[in-house]
Amino acid sequence: MTLKDYFLSLSKKDRQLFAEKSGTTVGQIIQIYTGNRSCSTALAIDFDRESGGKVRCDELCPDVDFAYLMNKKAVA
Repeated sequence: MTLKDYFLSLSKKDRQLFAEKSGTTVGQIIQIYTGNRSCSTALAIDFDRESGGKVRCDELCPDVDFAYLMNKKAVA
């Protein structure tokens, strides 16, 4: 699910909560899903976590090798 689809599926109150739990603002999220601003790796991880995996960090930051990091963690 895209960030836009997920975010717009939430109620106004839940959008605010999602933004707060992700450490950002509603306006910042809108800037990201409209393509006016890029999504940082840390924020992509927060979105993934707070959406329960519905918004995937690897789709928000395709240039980051999250699979490598996950495999490294599993080995350690």
